[in-house]
Amino acid sequence: MKVWYFLVMITGLMIFLKMAGIPAGTSAITDAVGIGFSSNSTIQSVSLTNSSFFNEIFGSTGFLILAVGAGIVVGFLTKQSAENFIILPLVTVIGVSYIGTLYGLITYAVGLQSILVSSLLSLILIPLTSGFIVSLVEFFRGTD
Repeated sequence: MKVWYFLVMITGLMIFLKMAGIPAGTSAITDAVGIGFSSNSTIQSVSLTNSSFFNEIFGSTGFLILAVGAGIVVGFLTKQSAENFIILPLVTVIGVSYIGTLYGLITYAVGLQSILVSSLLSLILIPLTSGFIVSLVEFFRGTD
C-alpha cells in the first residue's frame, strides 16, 4: 500500500482516539493544526492561522522557499526525487506522533488490566504498524 494511505489511517486513528477521550498522547497533531479540545474531549476552538504548523511554514518569510530549494538541490546532486526530501518532515511528524500514541494506548491498556482489551489493541495496531514501516521502506526505495 502507499504511504499516504497509512498516513491518513494513522492520523484518523489518532484524532478519533482523542475525540473518544482516550489519553493516547495525540495532542501534538491537534495542537499543530490549531484544534483545541475542552476537558470533556469536545472541540473547543479551531484556529489554523494561530497554529504552530502555520507559523512554521508561513511565519518566517522565505523559509519554505529555502527548504524546497535545498530539497531540489540535494535531489539533483543525489539523483533522487526532490519530493522525498520535502515529504520527509511530514512523515516524521506523523511517525513520532504515532509512536507517542502507541505508548499512550499501551499504558492505558495495561492500566485497565484486561486481556481482551490488550488483545484487541494488539490485533489492530501490530498489522497497522508493520504495514506502515513496509510502506515507508517502499516509498523511500522508489518502489511505491
